[in-house]
Amino acid sequence: MKLITPEQNTEEFQEDVEDLLNKYLGVDLDQMDGIFESLMNVMIKHNIILPREFVMIGRGFILLEDTGSRLDPYFNLTTELEKFAKKMISQKFSAGNIASVGLNYIVEIEHLLKDLPDKLNSTLNKLDAENWK
Repeated sequence: MKLITPEQNTEEFQEDVEDLLNKYLGVDLDQMDGIFESLMNVMIKHNIILPREFVMIGRGFILLEDTGSRLDPYFNLTTELEKFAKKMISQKFSAGNIASVGLNYIVEIEHLLKDLPDKLNSTLNKLDAENWK
């Protein structure tokens, strides 16, 4: 799904996005007032139309921003997401998980190898039968 056409992906657009990232990435929620409005202004300026799903995600971020700032104005979503991502990655690539996945693949390969001779014989028999007709 292409959201931005080559005509829209100008140097000016890239600079605007970079400015947004530099302004809001890694800051506390109390400093994020207007992030969605700024993003929408950039999109309007460059005639970019987002699919409905992305708009809903944006709405979710607005709700998170509002709720988070009410609960803890110094909450840093980027820091928390980074912690969450590190935890998720460490769990996914833990030795136990890798061993478990590897064992599952070995078992699947074993089943395939057990069935392979019978399937080959069956296929060859069918080919032989067709050749003699």
